[in-house]
Amino acid sequence: MKTKTIKKIISTKIDDWIDSISDEKVRNACRRDFIVTGGSIASMLLREKVNDFDVYFKTMETARLVSEYYIKDISKIYVNNISDSLLEVVDSKNIPEKHYENDVDQSKWKMFKEGLERVEEDRVKIYIPHIGYWRKTDPRSSKNTELPEEGTYTPVYLTENAITLSDDIQLVIRFFGDADTIHENYDFAHATSYYHSNDGKRELVLRNEAMEAILTRELTYIGSKYPLTSIIRTKKFIKRGFTISAGTYLKILWQVAELDLKDPITLQEQLIGVDIAYFSLLLDALTNIAPEKMTYNYVSEIIDRVFNEHEEDEIESKNNG
Repeated sequence: MKTKTIKKIISTKIDDWIDSISDEKVRNACRRDFIVTGGSIASMLLREKVNDFDVYFKTMETARLVSEYYIKDISKIYVNNISDSLLEVVDSKNIPEKHYENDVDQSKWKMFKEGLERVEEDRVKIYIPHIGYWRKTDPRSSKNTELPEEGTYTPVYLTENAITLSDDIQLVIRFFGDADTIHENYDFAHATSYYHSNDGKRELVLRNEAMEAILTRELTYIGSKYPLTSIIRTKKFIKRGFTISAGTYLKILWQVAELDLKDPITLQEQLIGVDIAYFSLLLDALTNIAPEKMTYNYVSEIIDRVFNEHEEDEIESKNNG
């Protein structure tokens, strides 16, 4: 696909989404601070179907504004088992105190809070004490209502890290900054081209390393803060016709070896780019387990139990295309 066509497609999609926002302050902030990056541009260059457009924001303020905008009317999206009091936008500068009578909820809040306090840079997260929320229209839900009207950009899925809207838009709120800052959280080069507003002028930036990786269909690892996610994600790309060398696997495994995966918070952080329900179930099962009990045999048994009892239902990565 030609670059001018890609620019037109993304620009039309972004304008359509922004026009659907009723709050003028949020609308203006999104128009100023959006960055589209990830797999959508690579897919268009390869003439493949775009699953969704990943939208990031250049400032923490805009990421927070967007999160609060979509959460405040959460009751209108007809999600299952939801309580407004359980949805809250928090960041590493503003972590409220919470007290629960329920030990499970208290434990999840403690892990959520400790995870935010550990990070060196500021982060935005949505506190959801479960694996996430789907609309009743989602095929994973037992109850269905009418699908969202086309062009409404209605929230259909919520996690701590992203808000998925209807009409193929995904708002990633966990990371923010310019393109270089956002790509520090990426793993493979082919997804690092981007489209953004630069002082009011929109431009498409095609990175040389990304273009080479797309041309050769090779997974070029650029290092990642989340190598465990990278290992899991290779499965998806191999299905799409990409290749990966043994040396690249070794690079990723080298970074994985430096992690303490017996620590539930580290494990949760490492699965940030894999929004898969059964991984959340696995994290729930491992929470509050003493590290000395987390042997290979013990964890292997839990993994088999979780994966065998729940159908593998992978949602595309919400932060690295």
